[in-house]
Amino acid sequence: MLGTFSIFFPVEGIPTPVGSRTPVTSVSDPSTQVAWYGGTPSLVTSTTGAIEKTSGGTSWNANRLFNIETFGDFSVNFEFDNNGFAMDSCAGLSFVDFGPSYNQINFCVYLANSAQLYMYENGVFISATNVGNSFQPIQLKVEGLNVNVYLNGVMTYTFPTTLPVFNNIDHGYFVFDNSLYQTGAKIKNIQLTYN
Repeated sequence: MLGTFSIFFPVEGIPTPVGSRTPVTSVSDPSTQVAWYGGTPSLVTSTTGAIEKTSGGTSWNANRLFNIETFGDFSVNFEFDNNGFAMDSCAGLSFVDFGPSYNQINFCVYLANSAQLYMYENGVFISATNVGNSFQPIQLKVEGLNVNVYLNGVMTYTFPTTLPVFNNIDHGYFVFDNSLYQTGAKIKNIQLTYN
């Protein structure tokens, strides 16, 4: 069931992001609710539903974020678009943004050289999968206390760490986090849906 949410609370034990934190105050059309903030805006171009690295050389130094505030399940769909070149891009869910590098994303999906998909949790390598051309879209779906990864509609991975329960309420505050390595790397068709 899709819904409208206007609730925010700081989660106990999880640091509140520093800087320009703009909570989502209403989700009337969750498929287009992507309000970018923070990160490294001078190195990327971000539009509704897409982000592309436009400068900064080859380094894990570019990202933009958007808040997800919920007391229930949700999913973020996206596609990596590397403009026909072998590039490295990461996207995932974090409790707070610690910086633009992929190893600072809590639940990270990392596309390496447009051919290998890696899963990282809190900067630690967990799993690798060779992917062809038909693995997208990617869906990160919070279901209960699990973060599951769907490739082209098929659940293919569950992160080993279950989500904490705060004050007997599931979930709370997340950011859609990402990291782009080469200039031209892009994440597109980003959609947030509350279930």
